[in-house]
Amino acid sequence: MRRAEASVSLVELLPLRRVRLPSASKLAPYLRAVDRANWYTNFGAQSRALERRLAERYAVPADTVLTAANGTVALTAALLAADVPADSYCIVPSFTFTGTVSAVLLAGLRPWFVDVRRDTWALEAEAVARELARAPGEVRAAMPVSPFGAPLQQAPWQEFESRTGIRVVVDAAWCFDSIQAMRLPTMVSLHATKVFGVGEGAFLAGGTPEFTRRARAITNYGIEADQGSVRVGGNFKLSEYSAAVGQAALDGWAARRKAALRVKAWYLEELGGLPGTALLPGYDGDWAPATFALRFDEPLAARMLDRLSAANIESRMWWGRPCHRLRAYSGYPAAEQPNTEWLCERVLCLPFFESMKRRDVRRVGKAVKNALRSFTSPRTR
Repeated sequence: MRRAEASVSLVELLPLRRVRLPSASKLAPYLRAVDRANWYTNFGAQSRALERRLAERYAVPADTVLTAANGTVALTAALLAADVPADSYCIVPSFTFTGTVSAVLLAGLRPWFVDVRRDTWALEAEAVARELARAPGEVRAAMPVSPFGAPLQQAPWQEFESRTGIRVVVDAAWCFDSIQAMRLPTMVSLHATKVFGVGEGAFLAGGTPEFTRRARAITNYGIEADQGSVRVGGNFKLSEYSAAVGQAALDGWAARRKAALRVKAWYLEELGGLPGTALLPGYDGDWAPATFALRFDEPLAARMLDRLSAANIESRMWWGRPCHRLRAYSGYPAAEQPNTEWLCERVLCLPFFESMKRRDVRRVGKAVKNALRSFTSPRTR
């Protein structure tokens, strides 16, 4: 082994995420309650209690919150509950996670990929409205996505829905702490990699009570009361064990949020305003993230990932391949995607977890700055 390789191998790996869910002692009271109830799924006491607590957190009626097994099936249930005609088109960004598009197809719709804005990394309601003149067919749904938790203004999308009649469902998977107002059916992921997680899970909120009633039935095979299955659905429910994790996680949320904000502040101090880069839009707001997404002015994300890997620092081009270019979706129509293509080559997510130390953030910052200097050096251009 060469000396340089040996020195790198001795440096501790800094992972992208280090997930920590509630400890066994914190979970115990809720698990004992599950044991006493002898009820393990199908809208039990734990999932209902979690829904009530989430409703209180977001100041929405309790009958408009619904937990689900994961974010993809929650989005699927929302689209089905919106009664969007099968085989019609749903507008989605290509700059998103593959699960967004999977939900559209699972709901019996066809994705139509429309470009995001370069400055917000997200779909813009007005731009999408203008694009409708070039639609490949009947468009009956739209799914704007909040990139990596960036606050997404829902009012323009509510107005878009009212003006066009196109149903809007919001993919806010990363937005547990950054949602400002729920005006439309909104999915928030509770996956372990998010800032607030239960392992696998998600919830819907922001719809009407009637919409949520339909979505709840869809998560249970479309069964309504004694009528049997009155609409297409599946087994999309959150188990009582996962809901118990959610309850314990809510108990400890204040401390976890404080820790995430501390790491975020260190990153802003270390890399905020770094020449040749830009932060996730709205990142300096008062909300706890699950990642630190850095956008380079030049298409350097892949090179930076390799350079950080050589320093034993994990990073990820989370949405580095546009969805419209993935084999699973390549047959579906896409508008021109210059901004999406531009962002995919430039956005890199850096290590972020609540137990990070300041020295860890400094290590990442130093590695990023050194790499940027080397990339702009005449020798490495």
